[in-house]
Amino acid sequence: MIMLGLRIRPWLLALLVLLAPALSLAQLSLAGTLGPLYLSEKELVRAYQQRETAGRALYYLDYLPASAAFYTGGAAEAISLAGSGLQAQGYWLAVHRTKGNRAPGHCSLVYQPGTGLFDLYLCHE
Repeated sequence: MIMLGLRIRPWLLALLVLLAPALSLAQLSLAGTLGPLYLSEKELVRAYQQRETAGRALYYLDYLPASAAFYTGGAAEAISLAGSGLQAQGYWLAVHRTKGNRAPGHCSLVYQPGTGLFDLYLCHE
């Protein structure tokens, strides 16, 4: 086995280890993609709470993010529209932007937050 006489000084190795993540974050922020990495549902939940006055529930289509459960105090629920029976009443629905899910035809887009991955719809009878 041939061994190269390459020796890296410990301070240089530490510098490289610390510099790599910093450069990655700098690249993301310069590319303008750091914003979508902020996935909190705080803004959507706040918009729901400001608009809701009739006691209609907030549902997340197929998946409930942990931040949505936190900001609603556990009141938001994940649902699947197949066989849910929700079409007969008014409710709020958060639909994931990128998973290919679509809100039902009786729902109208109300709010698209700048953070998170869900849009807010109001669904009527």
